[in-house]
Amino acid sequence: MTPAGQDNDVSQDVVYHLLFLNGVAGRTPTADVLARHAAHLADLDRQGKLVLAGPFLGRFGGLIVLRTASHAEAKRIADEDPMIRAGVQSYDLLAWAQAERRNNYQPNLGRVADP
Repeated sequence: MTPAGQDNDVSQDVVYHLLFLNGVAGRTPTADVLARHAAHLADLDRQGKLVLAGPFLGRFGGLIVLRTASHAEAKRIADEDPMIRAGVQSYDLLAWAQAERRNNYQPNLGRVADP
């Protein structure tokens, strides 16, 4: 039984795309690349596609959490990132389903398969 006030429609599970940015050995971003990367993130935020973003502490890399319609859209966004285009970072892209109260902490795993 679903707790009162809870919508347990797992067909509407929230799926995010996680973009793990990894520093490329021997490559350092210029100030211009960093500024364009920040502008790229700001544009994604304005579009409602950016959930979270930030660097890892203690290593060159970071995480960007995207709310996109598809894996293909998330990949396009990743490929357009100035840090990727400049060759100073590579990335891993994974789909992630949020376990939360609304889905009784049991997301529908059939919806998160990556291509």
